[in-house]
Amino acid sequence: MPPPKPAILSFVSGKGGVGKTLLSSNFAWVCSHFARTLIIDLDFQNQGCTGLFLSLLPHETHGVLHYLRGPDVEVKPAEIAKQLWFLPASSVNDLAPTTGNAVDFLHNVEILELLRAFLARICALERYDVIVLDCHGGLDYSSVAAYSLSDHTILVGEANTVAFNGTLELLSFYDLSSRRPEPGSPSGDSSLAPPGPIHFVINRLAPKFTYDDIQRVYDGLLAGYQGPLNLDRHVLSFVPDESFVAESFGDYAFLIQLAPWSVTAKKIYVLVLTLLPFDRARFAVFKPLRSLKSPKARRKIQRRLISSESASVKMVMYAYGWSTVLVFLLVIAELVGIAIAPGDPSRAFDAFLRSSLIVTFLAAAGILCLVYLVRAQIGVMRYYREVLKFRKALVRVKAVRGGPWQFFSLMRLRVMWLCCAMVVYGIYSIGAIYLLIGMYFGTYYLFEGKWPS
Repeated sequence: MPPPKPAILSFVSGKGGVGKTLLSSNFAWVCSHFARTLIIDLDFQNQGCTGLFLSLLPHETHGVLHYLRGPDVEVKPAEIAKQLWFLPASSVNDLAPTTGNAVDFLHNVEILELLRAFLARICALERYDVIVLDCHGGLDYSSVAAYSLSDHTILVGEANTVAFNGTLELLSFYDLSSRRPEPGSPSGDSSLAPPGPIHFVINRLAPKFTYDDIQRVYDGLLAGYQGPLNLDRHVLSFVPDESFVAESFGDYAFLIQLAPWSVTAKKIYVLVLTLLPFDRARFAVFKPLRSLKSPKARRKIQRRLISSESASVKMVMYAYGWSTVLVFLLVIAELVGIAIAPGDPSRAFDAFLRSSLIVTFLAAAGILCLVYLVRAQIGVMRYYREVLKFRKALVRVKAVRGGPWQFFSLMRLRVMWLCCAMVVYGIYSIGAIYLLIGMYFGTYYLFEGKWPS
């Protein structure tokens, strides 16, 4: 009895540098916790995945190009983690850029049949539950072949004109390739077997959009497509920009292992739950997926478009803005008092402050300012705590003794986190007590016309 067919997923993009390899490698790492998973690097020009996993590969590991050009060679993927195997684009002992005849070979439309036979040979030799294909960021026939053989194709882009233009070019290229007849076949026969749907993932989203607005924009853009490709007309996921995750990519392959609390990690968890055809009991083996078993929890993650860092910056800006408004109102109150009674501005100012409307407005502005200050301080504290945990985990998995710079960098993060925590749990607790006392004195003065004795 033949083994069950694995789920094949391709990660493609219209241009390079959009974070496709980060998403594909970490997607595969999550899958390996409950399924035998194979990653194949089909980006023969840039070889991003190959460079990422190079330190984990035995020197004798052969690449995909070697197997495609020599179909009788035994395929031996390298195990890079538990239940996770990898095939590089080129052989480890020959990682020179793919040029010359190799480029002509890769742009041959017959690569579809070569890749189909290659995947069949892999599945016949070893059982895999999930196969992830990391494709070239741009237009080439290896990407078309991967799309044609996949159950799902994840098209990664960014929310800007350049990336979206690359996405349109890639779709046009797939459309054109799907109409190309195979050699020897009647004209008009499709060279591609009916593939699975193409899903859109918008990566590194800036914190200036709301979910409903950005989804509405892309729904309108995708609704205008009239071609034959099987498109998911709803963007599958919006992944916000997280600087500490993106900046450390390349230091360690599986970043969500180090930052499972990050928004990027949670977005990938939802992708896994959405795209793979396994039952919920199998997903439950991996604890982070178990926490997202309810549709409500998954929808909450899908609608989140801002990272902890960006949210903290936003709260700091709001706190500064409302503090400025409060100071401005107090200055205006003083100026009005001077204008009303030039000879004795303190009495006019006192009468002005006794107005219930003014007192209410100033109190509301002060409370709003305090709320934003507290939220900003809590956000900054959480951000420094997350970055500190991430950096410590990175040092631990790399198992390299750091120098003085690394020591002082971690110490700086620890001091910043502790100081923020002391402010949040200490000073603001005292501030809350003083706020209650102030509200009591203010209310007493407003109704009695004098301060309590």
